[in-house]
Amino acid sequence: MPRTRSIGTRESLRTPAHALRRAWSEFLGRLQWQQSVTLTFDPKRVFPVSRERAEREASWWCAQLARVARRAVGWLFAAERTANGLWHVHVLVIGAGRLPWKLMNDLWRTRNGHAKIVPVHDTSGAVLYTTKEAYRTGEIVLSDTLTRYRNQLATNELVKLVPDDTEGDV
Repeated sequence: MPRTRSIGTRESLRTPAHALRRAWSEFLGRLQWQQSVTLTFDPKRVFPVSRERAEREASWWCAQLARVARRAVGWLFAAERTANGLWHVHVLVIGAGRLPWKLMNDLWRTRNGHAKIVPVHDTSGAVLYTTKEAYRTGEIVLSDTLTRYRNQLATNELVKLVPDDTEGDV
């Protein structure tokens, strides 16, 4: 069962490990994601960066998407640690329309570091890449607006996961 946790001033939905595989194939893997974003932190500007801070800043940035777009933008993100221990966040976005992505890049850059924003051409790869660390840790953060995009689901799942017989409760 998904649980919520406050990040900054917003409630966000978290999906634990046992429900993540189902969420991937039945919902997240069928959405037609439009943008893939990697949000990194410049240690000269923001240091140290904990997982909580990375998530709080990503949540703030995602909230700005909706404000700038003037619509209910859907998103998901997962925090991830690099080999050298620095946190960054992967984000997927749906429903942003013709958002001024340069502005969104500048917003993140001014406040935190670097934002790499690219269009999604391979939904399956984007979902798996964005949530690869979440599969191990069991948490992704979903916007409360994602259910608005239920009518835009692909008829077949776009993310196919091979069942792992070594796991019990999946």
